[in-house]
Amino acid sequence: MINECCDILIIVLNYFKSIYRHTILSDAFFFPNGRLNKIPFNFFKNNPFLSGDMSLKPFPIDWNSNGHTDIVCTGWQGFYWLFLNEGKCNRLSFSNPVRFYQKGGVMVHNDAATPYAVDWDNDRDLDIISGGSGGNLMYFENIGTKEFASYKEGTYMRYSDGEPIFINAVEAGGTIQGMREQYWGYLSVVPRDVDHDDDIDLIINDCLGRLRWIENKGTREKPVLSKELHSFYYNGEKLITPWRNRPGVADWNKDGKWEFIVLNDNSDLVMYSQSATDPSKLENLRYLKNTAGEHFDIRRRTHPGGQGRLNIETGDWDGDGNIDLIFGEPRNYTGGGNLTIGLNKGTNLAPVFEYGHLKARGRDFVEWTGSDGHDAWHCTAPCLADFNGDGYPDILVGTKSRRFTLYSHLKVSNKSCMYQIKYLSLRC
Repeated sequence: MINECCDILIIVLNYFKSIYRHTILSDAFFFPNGRLNKIPFNFFKNNPFLSGDMSLKPFPIDWNSNGHTDIVCTGWQGFYWLFLNEGKCNRLSFSNPVRFYQKGGVMVHNDAATPYAVDWDNDRDLDIISGGSGGNLMYFENIGTKEFASYKEGTYMRYSDGEPIFINAVEAGGTIQGMREQYWGYLSVVPRDVDHDDDIDLIINDCLGRLRWIENKGTREKPVLSKELHSFYYNGEKLITPWRNRPGVADWNKDGKWEFIVLNDNSDLVMYSQSATDPSKLENLRYLKNTAGEHFDIRRRTHPGGQGRLNIETGDWDGDGNIDLIFGEPRNYTGGGNLTIGLNKGTNLAPVFEYGHLKARGRDFVEWTGSDGHDAWHCTAPCLADFNGDGYPDILVGTKSRRFTLYSHLKVSNKSCMYQIKYLSLRC
């Protein structure tokens, strides 16, 4: 672009939400000289979750046709912002950013969205709570019915003091892949009544593998989330899993307490039981088994950043009364599909799992997002829920491209299969 002083400019944004102007000072074609100036705004300094997480992407444009070059930018959350140029020659000045909104449209939240269906406000329909790479949680209220859902615009979920929930790796100096990912929360959520007081709490895991829960201090109808984050403990130590590892949570033995299934550091699936005396205490560690009698190994033999990357869901997929496991995985690990299944061929007290690709229309399930590399190395996030009231669990899927996709469960000749219904949309 060329500014009003006839300088040739290059606008660059980086991982850390800074905007720079590079002014070309010579006309050398291959090695032009230049001067780098940081554009003076710090709107996102105290609110980094608003910026789009990282990798802001600028587009210079004269938005209001006043002869000055403004900036439109976006990031991995997919939101768009406008910075109006209010400066003059040799003096940079931009307005506070204005966020763009659309009316209705496909439901999205964060890159690598992790939606979960739950009746959050106790009105007998399925709302959606979603995490994602941004490290925040967003709530989509269903203002329709369970069978005919209609969702309001998503709102950031907040602690009881009004502060938005925002989890990242800043204090830790970055993730296992370095400090450049310090703002990537990779937050996943499983709504459950952790402390058994008849309301819904939130179980979360994140970019550092911290398995924790947020207590609902309110009621079923009007949840209020405590500012305190409770860690889960095993043998007196905080339970840390490989990063980006959403647990599968269900009551396998019908004792009124939760069992947690997670991936351990050796890529084995393990189960912990909740203590009867302390909701944050886990005990009775055991390894899950496959049909060969071996440890249920998800095969994460890769570099440290390739560990984890597994979203686990629990539910009776085939209607035999046993709890099965549905996994969201990267395609590079599975040899094709990015939803896999562990069918429970044993019992809920002694589960034995047959592992394979989940099928859709007779083929391996693949959720394409338009970015082959991201599809290959990032996992989907499945949630089982009966969205149409036919008695069979459907699958809500969060994808790398932020979309929520709903797949219906269809029983044909006593076999389970899926066909795509739609991308979930907001009410206009």
